[in-house]
Amino acid sequence: MSTLLNAAMTLSAALFIAVSATMNALFLSSLGRTPVEVALLAAVSIAADVVKAALPVVIVRAVIMRAWVHTGIAAVMLIVVVALSLASGTGFAALTRSGATAARQAHADDLAARQREIRELEVQIDALPPSPPTSVIEAELAASQSNWRWTATKSCAAINTVANEKFCASVFKLRTALASSTERDRLTAERRATRARIEALQAVGASTDSDPQASAIAALLGVDPSTPRRVLTTSLAVVLELGSVILALLVAGPALLGWREQGIAPKPPPQPAEIPPSPDRAHWQRQRNKANLDSARGEGHARTQ
Repeated sequence: MSTLLNAAMTLSAALFIAVSATMNALFLSSLGRTPVEVALLAAVSIAADVVKAALPVVIVRAVIMRAWVHTGIAAVMLIVVVALSLASGTGFAALTRSGATAARQAHADDLAARQREIRELEVQIDALPPSPPTSVIEAELAASQSNWRWTATKSCAAINTVANEKFCASVFKLRTALASSTERDRLTAERRATRARIEALQAVGASTDSDPQASAIAALLGVDPSTPRRVLTTSLAVVLELGSVILALLVAGPALLGWREQGIAPKPPPQPAEIPPSPDRAHWQRQRNKANLDSARGEGHARTQ
């Protein structure tokens, strides 16, 4: 069981150190302008992470040896590299989170715009007067244009009788209804396409909230969403730094407990010293025991007489 535990701890420490070193190197190298600067910054970041994992062991050994100067120097160096790694890890987490949030924000803005379009289209459709379907109106217009009055009035351009006037009025009414029905069809088709776009956005997880995790935590705690957003961004870097430092120290713990400075033999444990018997004390004890025995015999003879 202890072997499996040590293996799990060692693997966890290696993963924490590798992930922390990779994240920090990616962020710090992004500050370089040329390939040489990128390589140098990445090398500095990786070296800082390696030192960060080794310095806790160095500090504990220095404390065991009571080398307080070395302990202080190592502690200062550990604080510096942890601060550098923490800043790099926080920057990487912030960039990653902001990139994901920006993508969700774009989807959220698109979704909100489509929903506004739906509402505007519905208002425009409701504002149109009721009319028969376009195909019905077109059929009625075609029938009217085949009427002899259409020819007699020169396509309702020359109205000379009351009957022709009524006929042309019905034609004009059909044209108005056709325009309204055509506009309704256009708006209905646009609304259908907008709804399809909304369904596609919702299928990929789009919502009106660009950061649902932070919003859920903020709603649960009753705080501003920006607070859990900052905490979530920083906590990732903090967990990586703590895991890299503490797990490395825990893995090296058994070695530190049995560690001794080379060239110095371990001191044997102290043994209680035995006090040699004193001849005078032994002689006095024998005389005392003899006196007590004689006294006891004398008392026994006195009782028998």
